[in-house]
Amino acid sequence: MRNLILITGTILIALNTISVFILPYYPLLNYAFTDLSILSSTFLIYLLFQKANADAFKISLAFLFSFLGLVKIGLSLSVFQPLMNVFYLLGILMIIAFEILLLFLTKYMRKHV
Repeated sequence: MRNLILITGTILIALNTISVFILPYYPLLNYAFTDLSILSSTFLIYLLFQKANADAFKISLAFLFSFLGLVKIGLSLSVFQPLMNVFYLLGILMIIAFEILLLFLTKYMRKHV
C-alpha cells in the first residue's frame, strides 16, 4: 500500500510537469503550488500508513487527506498573481497545517489511548 501511494504521487507530479511543457498558458507559480499540494498530500498519506492504526480510522483519514489534497490542487490552480491572491495561498497553508495537526493527533492518540 505504501509503494502504491508513492507511485501515485510520482505519477501525479510527472503529469503536472508534462502539462507545464504542453500547455503554454500554465504559469510556473501554479505549477509550483500544485506540486507542493501533491507532495504534501502524498507525504502525509504515506506517513499515515507507516504504522498500524485502526483500519477504519486510517482509511477515513486517507479519504479526508485525499479530498483536502484535491481542494489544495483546486486552490493552487486558481492562483494567478502572487500578491493578488494571498487568500488562496493562505488557504493552502491552513489546509496543510490542519492535515499535519490531524496526523500528530492520530499518532498521539495511538500512543496514549
